[in-house]
Amino acid sequence: MVNPHFGEERRRYPRVYASLPMQFRPIGEFDKLPHDTISRDLSEGGIRFSVDRFIPVGTKLVVNVLLESHHEPVRSVAKIIWTRKQQYSDNYEVGCQFINLSEEARQKISKFVAHQPPA
Repeated sequence: MVNPHFGEERRRYPRVYASLPMQFRPIGEFDKLPHDTISRDLSEGGIRFSVDRFIPVGTKLVVNVLLESHHEPVRSVAKIIWTRKQQYSDNYEVGCQFINLSEEARQKISKFVAHQPPA
């Protein structure tokens, strides 16, 4: 059986591998400290990172990502689109879609992505 998506990039925005310091906090947990982690990849459309606990698909997060070229983090709300248990680890990997990325934040990410090798 032929996979119609094999070898075909379905993403709207270019994605780059990027190990960037970031924080996240599920919406509604504003009384708790944000969780620190490192991104795995990034695009104007979303971000992938590891977490030390299961977070269900559909959960909305407030994310702050520190791009190498900026002193202030890029802030956005993101929704978890997929989650996957990491092999040989208690951690999970999550893929999130930005859902209210400001134009300023989008431009910062776009500029950052343009100066990185593609994923």
